Amino acid sequence: MKKIFALSLIFLSSTAFAGDATLYENSDVDLGAFYYGQALMTGSLAPLKGVHVNAKRKGTPYPVITTTDEDGRFRISGFGAEFSSDDIEIQCSLDGWTVVHFERKKINDEPQSPVEVECLMEKTK
Repeated sequence: MKKIFALSLIFLSSTAFAGDATLYENSDVDLGAFYYGQALMTGSLAPLKGVHVNAKRKGTPYPVITTTDEDGRFRISGFGAEFSSDDIEIQCSLDGWTVVHFERKKINDEPQSPVEVECLMEKTK
């Protein structure tokens, strides 16, 4: 019984952060600003599950990739405090869908403040 309880705790803790991508597992590393947001359908503003969200430093070929959860939400962290949020490019994509509006905004003027991202998408015609 104790093994089942322990395994269920491990499972719950691993699923609690679906849609969260990070480069570092060590909590002592200063990750800098994190990026979070939502992908929504135009018109109804219903959440879109499974949208690929790519974030990368400008001029580098390797993105951090995550997907939105069932509520269309995502979170990406892990670029480090030495990088400005202005140096990070973010894109949303989903097969059969087109991004019609993309917005990103810093929560405040602090150098490492979180950045909110919104992707409004519509079915490709």
